[in-house]
Amino acid sequence: ATASYWNPAALTLLEKKEFTAMQATLFAATTLNFFTYAHPTTSKGTWAVSMTQLKSVGFEKVSITANPAGDEIIDWQVLGTFDSVEQALALSWGRDVSEKLSFGIMAKNITRSLDTSKDSFNSIDITMLQKFSPIYRAAVGVQNVFSVSKGDTEDKLPLTIKFGQALSLFKGNLVFGLDVIKPQAAETNWRFGGEYWL
Repeated sequence: ATASYWNPAALTLLEKKEFTAMQATLFAATTLNFFTYAHPTTSKGTWAVSMTQLKSVGFEKVSITANPAGDEIIDWQVLGTFDSVEQALALSWGRDVSEKLSFGIMAKNITRSLDTSKDSFNSIDITMLQKFSPIYRAAVGVQNVFSVSKGDTEDKLPLTIKFGQALSLFKGNLVFGLDVIKPQAAETNWRFGGEYWL
């Protein structure tokens, strides 16, 4: 079901309904939460709904008064606390075009709040998965093909191109993956990994 996050076209590989949930405590009252539910249909592809949230709470809000003639602090007042919350809600869909080719799309709403500052983004991702053989698959995707933002920041979601491939050996027990990610106006990011099922 996590294919809804990485590559909606790969949702077509699901043979039954799946639900995945995760909650991780990271550091200093920061938590990462994720859940997704994927639902295959017989003729209309596979649908999935998901939520990802990164939340940090309890930051101390202070007001300081500095000496205009120097850099020493004259007064310090605690004004309470504030939180930082980033959340993404997504609806994903994947469908086979042929036995070896599938397409996927994800519509997502991303919201961020930091104390009193808030913004939000609506965007669409498009992906494709090609099953070249039982042991080799490749995928390509474009994130934020269409993106609209609003709020009190000038941040934008970058157009991002992704390419990934997977090689499955020993009847699927050993899998290697290689991903290349290129956000607009940023450096290319490479990821390589593998897993072995005992």
